[in-house]
Amino acid sequence: MSYAMPAGHMVETVIRGESRLFRGRQAVSTLHRPKRILRIYAYDGKGDEISFVEGVDWTFSGGRISRPSGSRIPDFASYRYSTATGCRMGLFTRSCVRAVRCEVGLVHCPKPRPDQFEFAPAPRNPPLTINHIAYIDYVADMPATIVRARRLGYESARAVVCLGDSIAAGAHTVASFYRNRDDQSWCGLLRKQFPRTSFENRAIIDASLDGAIEQVDRSSRRPDTAIVAFGMNDHAVDDADARSFAVRLDRAVTEMRRRGIRVVLVGFPQQNGLWVLERPTATKAFNREIAEVARRHGVPFVDVEHAFDQMSGGYIPGIVLTADFMHHPNAYGQRIYYSLLAPLFLRADTPAERLPDYVIGTNP
Repeated sequence: MSYAMPAGHMVETVIRGESRLFRGRQAVSTLHRPKRILRIYAYDGKGDEISFVEGVDWTFSGGRISRPSGSRIPDFASYRYSTATGCRMGLFTRSCVRAVRCEVGLVHCPKPRPDQFEFAPAPRNPPLTINHIAYIDYVADMPATIVRARRLGYESARAVVCLGDSIAAGAHTVASFYRNRDDQSWCGLLRKQFPRTSFENRAIIDASLDGAIEQVDRSSRRPDTAIVAFGMNDHAVDDADARSFAVRLDRAVTEMRRRGIRVVLVGFPQQNGLWVLERPTATKAFNREIAEVARRHGVPFVDVEHAFDQMSGGYIPGIVLTADFMHHPNAYGQRIYYSLLAPLFLRADTPAERLPDYVIGTNP
């Protein structure tokens, strides 16, 4: 069935779970101008939802939201991380190794900014932001949204395997962190939306592209489709080379297609630029190579980097769309991934309200 709406037709549209961080009494904007706020909520240290009260925890005026004095909404102004760089006693991290290599001239390193951080596992630096993120449900007047089915053959998939790293696994979503479930990962959201299709999540935390075929081999069913989402870990090492990555990705795609597996290639977003290991040029180079491999093989490329930039509402994607202040998408960020992928598996054009986890605006 095909849906059509008159040009310029505006309808009241419910926007669900848009993530934001509140700092003191600074007013916060949403991606679309709210007509009214339905609810604002967050998650406590046990993963339980906290619902906030209008007039007590938040106020709405002039299309923006503020937290008044005494609000229970987490105040991100109190968030702190260590800006120490280099090596610290008893902590031998990748950042430490990088600092030594920089010092002796083995690699070229730009001078860190004073607000940058290095990652440390224990005590964790930077601290997680999973409990600072507030989620907003609101109503906005918008053109009616019809999600267009791509009709590339993926809608007939019966056994899909989701391949990737901690992002694909759903790391630091509430469901994963507190309940060890992948329900809020993009793979879990696809499984929920398309129950007639098997979506098996074989993603592994800290995985790189070299483990892609092994993840396929470990599938409980013989997959007919693979969603391949590597690159975040691959691009973050000092000797990372986008062309070498592309060669290895091409081999992996060739092998999957030889097995009769349809492939979807997924890019990755910009990390928080405050991390000393982040190199924006590498992010862009790797995404370009993933897109080029997709073009050569005639398979879809999912441009997550562009979508995160567009859907962050002017805020920094690596901060407002993550739950770890680094690169692990929060529930809203995972829904952006899902929203880019869902049209591939739709059998027909579908009103957005029939896709509860769809983020309106993701596919303009």
